[in-house]
Amino acid sequence: SITRSIRVLMQSNVAHEFRTTIVSSFHTDEEIMGIGRSVEGADRLVIQPYVPREDVPDPRLRNEARTTPKRLREVERILQDYAKRVVVRGLGTTKDTEPANA
Repeated sequence: SITRSIRVLMQSNVAHEFRTTIVSSFHTDEEIMGIGRSVEGADRLVIQPYVPREDVPDPRLRNEARTTPKRLREVERILQDYAKRVVVRGLGTTKDTEPANA
């Protein structure tokens, strides 16, 4: 199961990050807290915006709006209590890029 895989990774010495693409219509605050609980104690959790594309396998998502920077920041605040470091990608600013040793 995914829960077991998460625990195995977190207990290993293998460098890893957990990454979630935020779809605003799907990821409610409660859903985000559930994600946080599933990776609680993780060293690094990355969130990124959903970006609509014509080749998305689920046709219902093709017209979904891109996740806004405001929503990404809201999600970041929620997840800060669950992971040691939360990284936000896809803001379109240099703030979401990190040094190579981060």
